[in-house]
Amino acid sequence: TAVALSMSEQVRENRQILPSAVFATAIASCTMFPRILFIVLVVNRSLFFALLPPLLLMTLVGFALAYPLMKKSGSPGSDVNVKDPFRIIPALKFGAFFAFILVVSKLATIYFGDAGIYAAGVVSGLADVDAIALTMASLAGSTLANNVAVTAVILAAVTNTLVKLSIVYVLGTREFGLQMARIFLPIILVGLATLLFL
Repeated sequence: TAVALSMSEQVRENRQILPSAVFATAIASCTMFPRILFIVLVVNRSLFFALLPPLLLMTLVGFALAYPLMKKSGSPGSDVNVKDPFRIIPALKFGAFFAFILVVSKLATIYFGDAGIYAAGVVSGLADVDAIALTMASLAGSTLANNVAVTAVILAAVTNTLVKLSIVYVLGTREFGLQMARIFLPIILVGLATLLFL
C-alpha cells in the first residue's frame, strides 16, 4: 500500500517513470500473498496447506503479468522512503487492530455464522490483511472450519488489492490506474474463482 501511494505521487510528477511505477507496485503488492502464507504457516499448518493453492495462483498471475515490465523499468521503487520496521507505535497499533479483528470475528461467528466471518474479512482487507490472516489462523480448526477461514482470508486479500487499485486510480494518473488494472483485476478474478472450489 505504501508503494502504491508513493508511486501514484511520483507518476503524477513524472509520467516517464510509469513502467517502473507499475512494476514496483505490482511486485510489492504480489508479496502480500506469500506474506499471508508465512503468517499462517507459523500459527496453523493445516490452514497453510489449504491456503497455499489459491494464494500461490494469485502470486504467480501477478508476477507473470508484471514480468514483461521488468525490462522497461529502470530501478523500480528506488526512491520509495521506507521507514524503520522496528518501531513500537506501529507494533502497538497492529496489536490493537489484531485484537479488534479477533473480537469482531468471534462475535460475527456467534451472531451471523459464516457470513459474519466473510464480512469481517472484507472489512479487515480495507486496511490490512495481516490481522485477519492471524485471526483466521488462530480460529481455524477450533471454532472455525478451514474452508471458512480460507474464504475470509482470500476475501481480505481481494479487498486489499481493490483498495490499492483505487489508490492508483484516484491518487495517480488514469494511465497508471489502467496499467495496474491489467495486473490487479486478473489477480482478483483468480482469487474469486478459487472460492468456487471451496
